[in-house]
Amino acid sequence: MPLPFLPQVPDEQLFQTVNLVIPCWIMLAIFPNNKMTKLLVILSSLFFCALYASLLIPMIMDGGVDFKDFMSLQGVAKAFSTYRVVLPSWVHFCVFDLWVGQYIADDAWKRNVPRILTAPMLFLNMMAGPVGLGTYLLVRAPLSSVFSKPKRA
Repeated sequence: MPLPFLPQVPDEQLFQTVNLVIPCWIMLAIFPNNKMTKLLVILSSLFFCALYASLLIPMIMDGGVDFKDFMSLQGVAKAFSTYRVVLPSWVHFCVFDLWVGQYIADDAWKRNVPRILTAPMLFLNMMAGPVGLGTYLLVRAPLSSVFSKPKRA
């Protein structure tokens, strides 16, 4: 499903651009409170939001997705069986997981949770979104009380 403004760019190449989130994840794990990390995550998120909209809007305008399909498991399976839905969905997953990763990194920094303990939860979030977020939410209170210091701004 080529982009209207970049018809010569194939889907596979668009898919590969999503790997640009990997440097963001590395920066979140190593330099969670760095201004460059925050800027990189925000700019990457904005880029992927624009890519997502660029993929989604033409699909909707062309009638390429029937929103009734999302009311049943069979319908969702049918929708996700097409490249036209898979690519924007993958972009959606990646940008939201990255944004949640930014939340985890910020919150852990404010709670003084050591990076060595935050990094595995960031990895879990990158690979299995809700599992990483859930793990972090379950362990953040005990970890922040163990490593409590004055709050960081």
